[in-house]
Amino acid sequence: QQQQQQQQQGAAIGGGSTTPAAPAAGGFGLLCSPRVSESASGSASSTMDGSSAAGEASIIEVYCGMLLGFLVRDCADLAPVVARQLEGGSLQPVVGAVQRCLHFYVSTGAITEHTKSTLEELLQHLSSCA
Repeated sequence: QQQQQQQQQGAAIGGGSTTPAAPAAGGFGLLCSPRVSESASGSASSTMDGSSAAGEASIIEVYCGMLLGFLVRDCADLAPVVARQLEGGSLQPVVGAVQRCLHFYVSTGAITEHTKSTLEELLQHLSSCA
């Protein structure tokens, strides 16, 4: 279990992982390809492991998107650099990831008003850059 946690931490930092849900390119791979969380979930007959991997991939995708979003917000020179690395050459995958995160936390009531406002402001900034 400790080894698995270390692998997940390494993937979140961008060091890659041995699991198919987190490609070696870190979050860029998730944001650049069709939603891994959708493709990894498979059919209703998929095992619980597949569903768990899809959930983990979705979480990694969202948090990588938020990290990239805040980096772009705080350093405008990075926007075109980041956009070139993403699908479609735009920040739209980052916008989508932040939107999904905000929607999840609002719908579950697991967000403070301050954090909600911060994410909404981030979305406005990213939309103006995209």
